Amino acid sequence: MERHSISRRIRITFLLGAFGAGIGTLFGIALAIIADGTFDGTTLGLGAAFGAFGGAVFAPAAALTLMRHVPLWRAIAETALGTAIGITIGLLLFHPGHTIWITPVLLGFAGFFLAALRLRHSRRQPGTV
Repeated sequence: MERHSISRRIRITFLLGAFGAGIGTLFGIALAIIADGTFDGTTLGLGAAFGAFGGAVFAPAAALTLMRHVPLWRAIAETALGTAIGITIGLLLFHPGHTIWITPVLLGFAGFFLAALRLRHSRRQPGTV
């Protein structure tokens, strides 16, 4: 394996981690504001940190294992959309005191992974980007 391809893979991995962390931070802050209803610095910080960590870890892992044949823009955009849909469903269905499985965070991760799996099984048409 060439040195150039290894450095390119490392750069792409860090790029995916950075995008994942950035999008995760935004989703974490938005979810903290919506769920808590306040702009408390501690809550926002926890939401941002949790979202950033999840995005930085799961985005490169999913892209490099599940979505190797998918263009980067699709991997980023469609998993972000899946995460947003999962969070929204979680916000609509979640009631404190009920099951822990229907939480916006868990459904956000589920949406991310379902989008990644959908992309994994998608096939590029000849001649498309």
